[in-house]
Amino acid sequence: MLRRLIAVLLMAWLVVGVVLGLSLFIFIHTSNHQQNEELHIDRGSSFHQIIETLQQHGIIANGTLFKAYVILSGKVGKMRAGDYTFPAQ
Repeated sequence: MLRRLIAVLLMAWLVVGVVLGLSLFIFIHTSNHQQNEELHIDRGSSFHQIIETLQQHGIIANGTLFKAYVILSGKVGKMRAGDYTFPAQ
């Protein structure tokens, strides 16, 4: 009986995680720019500055959710300075 309860709870947790993860992925990857966006990220920009720049230019729709995504995916240290082109959506 206890094993069955644990199995049901784990499956429910897994389903909730998948649904939330997919929702977050779809929301984060929905941008609002209509044409190609050229963007320069300055050397020495902080994680928060980069996300603010991306949000100001319409590359990401929600900076807070994008921060959560980047942190949870372990990619905070992989954001780099440089020149980027984001295609129109």
